[in-house]
Amino acid sequence: MKHSYLLGFVLGGLCLACSYQAGAQPLQNATVDQLVEQLAPSTPMRTRGMRNLAPQRAPGAAAGTEAVASNSPDAAASSNTSAGPAPHTQTAMSTESAAIPEAPRSVDLVINFNFDSASLQPASKPLLDVLAIALSSDKLKTIRFKVEGHTDAKGHQAYNQQLSSRRAESVVSYLAEKGVAKDRMLPEGKGFSELLYPEKPTAMENRRVRITTLQ
Repeated sequence: MKHSYLLGFVLGGLCLACSYQAGAQPLQNATVDQLVEQLAPSTPMRTRGMRNLAPQRAPGAAAGTEAVASNSPDAAASSNTSAGPAPHTQTAMSTESAAIPEAPRSVDLVINFNFDSASLQPASKPLLDVLAIALSSDKLKTIRFKVEGHTDAKGHQAYNQQLSSRRAESVVSYLAEKGVAKDRMLPEGKGFSELLYPEKPTAMENRRVRITTLQ
């Protein structure tokens, strides 16, 4: 009995973990700050690069004569007794920062439409109003976005693809009316090609609008 209880507990935990990893729950409500935090790029990662500095002339040396970067006494003596002004180049290495682009940021939103239509339901407009304010914020106003329409797996693929495209375009039009420049948004229909919960293809959570950064 004890072993059966432990086995059931472990299996239940694994199922919960799998469900959590399948996809984040789409947001039905959000604040401007929450959306900005989800979509704003984080500080880019930095890598160390190398660059050559210009040759450095030794103090008091004639034009065309360069100092030799060396800790060797023999080298120093040779430099002092050299008969000719043979040029030597000192190469100095310096670190230089280079930014690595991060992966696109995205957020899934619950945006409801009328049945078999691309017409927005009034209940979803407040969330889109908040999104419009977020996209116009200082942290996001220079970024372009992809507005993706997603459906569940009910019905034919071609029909869902076309419906999701019209719904994405509807969201872009609404956001443009709220002041977001239309050329900052790229509508795209995904149909049910990218289910949020692949193990539950007909779940309502798969019906959503995803906002993804393009730069």
